[in-house]
Amino acid sequence: MTLYERVKAEGGYISNHESDLYIEVNDPNRVILARYPIEQSNARIFTNRVTGKRCYDIPFAYDPWWNEMVGR
Repeated sequence: MTLYERVKAEGGYISNHESDLYIEVNDPNRVILARYPIEQSNARIFTNRVTGKRCYDIPFAYDPWWNEMVGR
């Protein structure tokens, strides 16, 4: 299961910018992200201007964007 699929299965907040996955910084997501060491090493924290919450920006981890690119 990819990181995106795992967060989605757990019901976590998901947003994106193109291929970058955004998920909230919280205890459940910290545990999930720890299972994905490559994604964890690339993750950066920012404050979401819409929700005001801190989020991880995880490059290249938003699966739907990649699925659409492959289907073109």
